[in-house]
Amino acid sequence: MSPMGALGWLTWGCLLPFPLIVIRLQEVQAGYQPSQQYMSEQALGPGGQWMLPAFVSLGLACIGNALHLYRRRIPWFLAALPGLAGICFCGAGWHTLATAADWHIAWIAAAFVLAALGMYLLPRLCPTLGDTLSRLCCWGPALLMLGSTALSDILLPAGTAQRLAALALLSWLALLAWRLDRPGAPSPPAASPVG
Repeated sequence: MSPMGALGWLTWGCLLPFPLIVIRLQEVQAGYQPSQQYMSEQALGPGGQWMLPAFVSLGLACIGNALHLYRRRIPWFLAALPGLAGICFCGAGWHTLATAADWHIAWIAAAFVLAALGMYLLPRLCPTLGDTLSRLCCWGPALLMLGSTALSDILLPAGTAQRLAALALLSWLALLAWRLDRPGAPSPPAASPVG
């Protein structure tokens, strides 16, 4: 098996700041209750400005996977889904609950819908990602995301449900980056001989 390529490592590297920042802010913000409160609410407390780089890093991870998909000759409309989700996450970082709550909520909702579409459609419409492993890498996180969202405030506290959905998203991005560099992944065309 070949090692993961540069775009895969870029995606993994951009994924790390988001959970690290969120966990650190949970520790330093007195009175913040992770199981009950949304992650975005951390922008309202001490150190809340760190949610901008957290969301931007998450957005860059999505964009890294979009570039990876495009480079692997996945149809552009499928490759665009994580890229557009990435742009939405960057927008959510810029428009916080403190500065533009309606915009923030819209950006987050759009990002998760686009990511969920990518999770479902990539193995469905792209034959080279239709194998069992790729389906597990996409549909497993999709089920976790949809299930936790559906059970929010019913069987799961809102903060817990959102964190499970975020875990599903992070898992999908990491697994997809890994899967695109494994044997059987779609490949860019070979360079034509010069002569």
